[in-house]
Amino acid sequence: MNGHTLTGHLTGSPRETEEAMAFAVTTGVRPVIERMPLEQAGEAVTRLRSGAPRFRIVLGTAVSGG
Repeated sequence: MNGHTLTGHLTGSPRETEEAMAFAVTTGVRPVIERMPLEQAGEAVTRLRSGAPRFRIVLGTAVSGG
């Protein structure tokens, strides 16, 4: 596609997504995530395949304590 990327999701229309984001901002809704360092990406994939994570796993270059 000439270097263009198209992304989307199946959770609603753009307007519904915008409304959900506004609701999250105004009410303080935050995701519950499990942080893992990027170096443990292989372990994260293994955990995902086994169904072990209770929350979304977020890989990062620096893991904070919160």
